[in-house]
Amino acid sequence: MFEDFRNKADFVSWNAIQTACLRHEQSAELNYHITMCNLLLRACVKILSLKLGNQVRCNNLKIGLVLKTIMTK
Repeated sequence: MFEDFRNKADFVSWNAIQTACLRHEQSAELNYHITMCNLLLRACVKILSLKLGNQVRCNNLKIGLVLKTIMTK
């Protein structure tokens, strides 16, 4: 449903989409793992914790969640 939008959306956009899906009882469209991963990685960047960011990434790889994420300062 959101394939074209996926590469362009920021965190605020995804939250708006998730809220709309929940209100219209379409929670099957949501991917909470990706949202949570984005939240955690952004938090790691904010606190400048490479160690925690690597732990989040490794955990995601273990559960099979592979994201195209580029982390910059």
